[in-house]
Amino acid sequence: AFLFFIMTTLVSYILRETQQRMLRFTYLLQHNVTHSRQNMSLVFTHVVESLIFVPIIFGIVFFLFEFYSDRLLAFLVFLVVWAAEIFSVLSARTQTSIYYFPKVFLCYFSLFHIYFF
Repeated sequence: AFLFFIMTTLVSYILRETQQRMLRFTYLLQHNVTHSRQNMSLVFTHVVESLIFVPIIFGIVFFLFEFYSDRLLAFLVFLVVWAAEIFSVLSARTQTSIYYFPKVFLCYFSLFHIYFF
């Protein structure tokens, strides 16, 4: 459960922060275009701020490499968690799906680990 909590929390944080930064970037870009200002400094600042997530993602992936001792399996587990987070953000809109999807995914994740270990 600890691994599930850490992975889903970090992936959720990365997705939420990326979305907020993109919305702010879009607003500032629209403001710069409206007022005929240069966009290069804004784009450069956005790229540099976005690079902060690269070490977080690499940290998660390298931790999983060590945890599973198989790079392909670790990467696939990371992709499944990432896809589940994206699904929960984009598609889980009803009260029932918001309530049950995390529990079902935790059960699936736990059964995988029981089978694997």
